[in-house]
Amino acid sequence: MTIPFIKRSLGLFWGLQLAGIMSVAINPIMPLLLAVVLSGVVFLLFFQQPLLIILANEGFVKRTLQAWFPIFESVDPIIVLVILIVFTLVLRLRAPAVRRHLASQQTVVLAYLIWVVWMLVASTYAPNVEWALDKSLRFALYNSILFLGPMILIHTRRESRIMLTFYLLYGFCVALLVYSQLWFLFGVDPAIGSTTRFTVLSANPIGVARVLAICAAIASIMIISGKASKPWLWSIALVFFAAALVLTGSRGPALSFLVATVILGMFIGKAARRRTLLIIASILGIAGLILLIVPEGVSYRYRLLLTTPLTVTKQGIRPFSSILHRLQMWGMALALWTQDIRHFIVGDGTAGFAKLFPWRDYSYPHNLPFEILAEYGVLGASIFSLHFIEGAKRVLKHVRNRFKFEELMWLTGLVTFFISTLMSGDLDHNRFFWFFIGGLVSTCSIKD
Repeated sequence: MTIPFIKRSLGLFWGLQLAGIMSVAINPIMPLLLAVVLSGVVFLLFFQQPLLIILANEGFVKRTLQAWFPIFESVDPIIVLVILIVFTLVLRLRAPAVRRHLASQQTVVLAYLIWVVWMLVASTYAPNVEWALDKSLRFALYNSILFLGPMILIHTRRESRIMLTFYLLYGFCVALLVYSQLWFLFGVDPAIGSTTRFTVLSANPIGVARVLAICAAIASIMIISGKASKPWLWSIALVFFAAALVLTGSRGPALSFLVATVILGMFIGKAARRRTLLIIASILGIAGLILLIVPEGVSYRYRLLLTTPLTVTKQGIRPFSSILHRLQMWGMALALWTQDIRHFIVGDGTAGFAKLFPWRDYSYPHNLPFEILAEYGVLGASIFSLHFIEGAKRVLKHVRNRFKFEELMWLTGLVTFFISTLMSGDLDHNRFFWFFIGGLVSTCSIKD
């Protein structure tokens, strides 16, 4: 830590303290707000990694801040966050070592930027240019920051571990909030019997479940691989995250956790396969026990897997479930893609799937590959695949030499999230996907 850095920190500290004393005359709680700002700024002087995790959940963060602080009704907190992240990344790029590390990944970055440009080009022939530009520009801003951010903030193994630690801490806080809601409802709310899904405040349960699924998958792979220095601690973490995941009632993320654990467990080697089967059996047993203990409403969504609910439609009584609805949406996406040669090659344009639903009650088919084919065709899918192919080349080259636990954790997060994108989410809002791609590629590019 350099002397100028210490001087800047002290100057900021005393400046805010003076401002706090003067602000008492304006508002009695102003010193408290300044203290929070001071703590946050000083923290971010040392750790910038949480900013990316917050940005990946911009919808939830924005709604929460607007509910708690009315000032954010007029000031968009996400714009402030983006400015802060860009400022931080630019400062990090002043270091020659960071620039050299980023330059070593230029082929992956270039392939990604080609895809972003193609999204904008595809907006020009989309059915609704306004919808298309909104989707393209949001992707170009938010996902690019999440993709490039880890490549800039991670150029040593220590920085990679710090980023992963913050993600696990984020998952820990999410799980605690899920458990606290359960405890609160059991204690004071008679509506617990009708509750079917637990989440965090007003967040989409699927987003919450995805975070928990990734954390649970990381814990399970650390145990299976034998790379954990404290297996007992990771075992506790696995039960902690998996149980919270079950309570969210989101079956897609739960399935992605199980499938990713099996795939990576088999990938690690023969010695880990027995541990993989043991982990899966244990998790299924714990999940079954939880569903027997919790109120009937919480287990309702899982029991639907064994039955097919009926609903009244214009055509009469028809079977309906979220699984059947997903299959219907996938069929619509494939029909849009294959309706003629033009759609087969270049698709219907960015946000083109949303034209099937004029009220935008549904705007994506809940499957990332089908969404890309429907809106960008085989040409767009090929362009989209470029940065994955370039990243995979780097990862596979790295695997031949060594594969340490940081790379394994990033790979686990990426595989788990990718499986989840096959069942929910859209191109723009699957933001942690690009966060994990950037983190894995950056970690595999570290020279040590």
